[in-house]
Amino acid sequence: MGLLYAQDWRAKWITRDLPVERGDYESGVKWIWDAKDNGLTAASPGKHEFRFRLVLQERPQEGILFVTGKDNVAAWVNGKQVLEAEPVMGYGPRHPWGYFRVIAVSQLLTKGSNELAAEVVVNETRGGVPHPAGLIAMLRLRMPDGKIQRFFTGPDWKAAAGQSGTDWVTETFNDSSWSPAAAIADVGQGPLGTPWPALPASLLRRKFTVAKQVRSARIYSTALGSYQLFLNGGRVGNDVLAPGWTDYRKRIVYQVYDVSSQVKQGSNAIGAILGGGWYADALTWHQTRYNFGPPPVRLLVQLEVEYTDGTRDSVVTDESWRTTQSPILHAEIYDGEDYDARKEQAGWDTAAFSDAQWKQVDLVNPVEPEIVPQSFQPIRAQQTLTATEITNPRPGSTNRTSKYRRTQRP
Repeated sequence: MGLLYAQDWRAKWITRDLPVERGDYESGVKWIWDAKDNGLTAASPGKHEFRFRLVLQERPQEGILFVTGKDNVAAWVNGKQVLEAEPVMGYGPRHPWGYFRVIAVSQLLTKGSNELAAEVVVNETRGGVPHPAGLIAMLRLRMPDGKIQRFFTGPDWKAAAGQSGTDWVTETFNDSSWSPAAAIADVGQGPLGTPWPALPASLLRRKFTVAKQVRSARIYSTALGSYQLFLNGGRVGNDVLAPGWTDYRKRIVYQVYDVSSQVKQGSNAIGAILGGGWYADALTWHQTRYNFGPPPVRLLVQLEVEYTDGTRDSVVTDESWRTTQSPILHAEIYDGEDYDARKEQAGWDTAAFSDAQWKQVDLVNPVEPEIVPQSFQPIRAQQTLTATEITNPRPGSTNRTSKYRRTQRP
């Protein structure tokens, strides 16, 4: 039988804790807009300008600017442009505003007064139907003592509309006539959504011992995110993008894998790769992420082992699991992935592997959707296209040509 009731689940939701990123999520960053305009429902077409002044007691070791704005955005730090507005694609409703641009600005910051400036362009309405607009930004600083400071959009920013020239982006500009900006939405609040950038996929594992002869073994598992399971060095199942796409605010399906032939008496190891999937990645052309709930992605696994003497054991996701970053640096459903083979750890999913350098997982207690058995066919790979020709048109660039398409990698 499957796990029919909530009390049948003894597993806990786990994730790889990223303290800096978690601090970003919990910082309180807001979508803002000109208080004189109706940003959430009917923003005025044209240019809208924003400024923020911060004072630093010392120059930071590192400065990262996260910024985006609907419909389009440009940004400056101390008068230096760090982001140009992108051209809107000529097809579909795709706009470049749905996710943060992540910009290194360490060299532009100084001890004392600093100025952030951004310009949001609202496009003309289609068919006379008004639409929302907003700006969201966060400056994350790592100071010489290692501490993190964050400055982010809120009512302490200033706003104006239709400024001419470029004087308004400089630190010496007098913005006393500008009005305080209005905080119009929290991150994740509709209709502007959640712009957090994609994170590297995680590896998670646990070693366990089977003391008796195994009669049967089954894994019940799911994720808020996308996952693949491994057991004793081999893949579990052949699903792609499990657990599949549902409205995770209402329900999430779990998968069942018969692993009787993979579990052995003695030492064993179970592992998983966890990424964004339908829960965290951008959907359709709008590019906004985390459309069903806040980060982070998380995993739920329960292995039920039955022995030949009729007794049973369970191996579940809990505090005993260990985790680290995977070689998958960036993954998107629509945009593919970046993979760094130098970060591979051979045998990471075997019992002989030492995970002493890995970190303990973090427990997550989400507002849990209903967990139900999967009632639809899984996604599976149907065909693999192999390269028929590999060429090097120029140093550092490789073309791989298959029967159906050609891809180019730097």
